[in-house]
Amino acid sequence: GINAEYGKQWYQRRVREAVVSTQSTGSFNTFNTYYITNNLRCSEMSILIAPDFQHILRVLNTNIDGKEKIMYALTAIKGVGRRYSNIVLKKADIDQTKRAGEITDSELERIMEIMQ
Repeated sequence: GINAEYGKQWYQRRVREAVVSTQSTGSFNTFNTYYITNNLRCSEMSILIAPDFQHILRVLNTNIDGKEKIMYALTAIKGVGRRYSNIVLKKADIDQTKRAGEITDSELERIMEIMQ
């Protein structure tokens, strides 16, 4: 509504002032830094989806969400926690920051071979 629009305009002014004050003084003051970092924390990251991205993986009779990072996605499997999935990924030599949907078939085979 009206209050939300006013808040958005006020916030945009604050960010512009922060940028201008940075250009003139060379440093942020704490007030402007708070509002800029607060905005960055609240913003959503977008995921760029590759053409071979899989939204759902089937591993050991469990559906795994492809949008989650592989280390946390493997915890959907019964009996697999964060520590175990971390060890499996290190042993399989797979980047832990990859999304589960980005995993190739050969990497998935290595994960399944280690887990069984």
